[in-house]
Amino acid sequence: MRCLFAAALVAAFLIPGSAQAVQCGPKEGLERFLKERHGETLAFTGIASNGGQLRLYLNPESGSWTVALRPPQSPQSLCPLSEGHGGAVQIEYLPES
Repeated sequence: MRCLFAAALVAAFLIPGSAQAVQCGPKEGLERFLKERHGETLAFTGIASNGGQLRLYLNPESGSWTVALRPPQSPQSLCPLSEGHGGAVQIEYLPES
C-alpha cells in the first residue's frame, strides 16, 4: 500500500500544469471505460489539498495507470489528469499516519 501511495504522489508531481484543459465526466462512466478498455481498477485514493479526491487506477498486469481527480464541488464527476504505462517507485521510508 505504501508503494501505491508513493506512486500517486509521484504521479501528482508529474502532471502537467493547467495549460491543457481537463475534461471531466460522470465518475461511473469513466471508471467503466478504464476497466473495460484498460483493465484498470481503483488502487489508491487520497484527499488533495483542494478538498478533492485524488484517485489512482492501475492495471498491475499491463502496467497501465490513470490519475484522476474527483472535484469537491462535483463529487459525481471524475477528471482524468494523466495516464501512462509502466514505471517504478523506489522508496526508503514513509512515516506511519
